[in-house]
Amino acid sequence: MDRVPQGSVLGPLLFLLYINDLPNSVLGGKIKLFADDTNLFVSAKTMNELESKANSFLLNLDSWLKAN
Repeated sequence: MDRVPQGSVLGPLLFLLYINDLPNSVLGGKIKLFADDTNLFVSAKTMNELESKANSFLLNLDSWLKAN
């Protein structure tokens, strides 16, 4: 795999292109991307529903990360 040298001018742009579709991997959840941090927000009416949704979203994120 070719890599972009750390500190290169293209590094930030290529990272944004790479990470840009991450929020699309979690339908129904809300993802906020920050400079070096990602947050997943999940809401539900019951604790069981919250746990089920969070696990589902995390599995989707896991699949995205493995694919990319």
